Amino acid sequence: MLEGRSWRWGILMFAVALTAAACGSSSAETTTTISETSTTGDTRPPRTSTTTPGNATTTTVEPGTTTTVASTTGNTEPAPPVGTGTVGVVGCSNTDLAVAGYTDLSSLDRLTTGDLGGGSPPSWGDPSEDRYPEYWGIYEDRRPATGYVETWVQLCLRSSEHQGSFDETEQAWITHIVDQIHQRDPGIPIWISPVNFYEGIVCDAVGADGPAIAAEASDWAAAALPGVYRGPDLGPLTSAEVGVRDDCHPNQAGQRLLGGQLVDFFD
Repeated sequence: MLEGRSWRWGILMFAVALTAAACGSSSAETTTTISETSTTGDTRPPRTSTTTPGNATTTTVEPGTTTTVASTTGNTEPAPPVGTGTVGVVGCSNTDLAVAGYTDLSSLDRLTTGDLGGGSPPSWGDPSEDRYPEYWGIYEDRRPATGYVETWVQLCLRSSEHQGSFDETEQAWITHIVDQIHQRDPGIPIWISPVNFYEGIVCDAVGADGPAIAAEASDWAAAALPGVYRGPDLGPLTSAEVGVRDDCHPNQAGQRLLGGQLVDFFD
């Protein structure tokens, strides 16, 4: 009788041990799976895309890197859709020629300009610059009695101004430009873009890295400054699309290219 009980008790204990081992194995496998999923998620951030009208600015993120997409003091809401009405223009001679191409193609003629030759960011953003009053005078002269409904700013940073990188000096110029626009027309959307890009040629005035640095500055402004949104990237211009005075300014074919891109964005 005792031998029979011991035999049955041994079988019972063996079954319990097998069950416990199986449960322990399942728990370990689940933990491993969760850990692997978490690690994969942490090391592969999602990709984002460049802006189009009606969307807030974003910056492309590569796997394994981190980035700040928006400042807490900047825009947390999507950009408004491009509207109707007169659009102010801040920029340089390339901006002026791009708008000339726009005017030839547009049936709406929303963009305004004057002779903006030499209008790089410090000319608009540093009150101590000699031509500062002149440029804001042009802006005011073209401004309707009811004010601008939007403004497009193109950052034509010169080689001597960006010196190969984007820094706090350029931030101060851009911030001042935005403040001046909003003092005149509070709360209007401001679209900000870099000087047009080039392909196969270098514009000595802005340097080989100038358009990319201006694009970085535009991304910063759209993320950090209230009411500022990323505008269109224009170009690239090739050797067949420049030749007005130098390898920087668009000829008629270049004006048509840039103007068509502005039509696509603002009309």
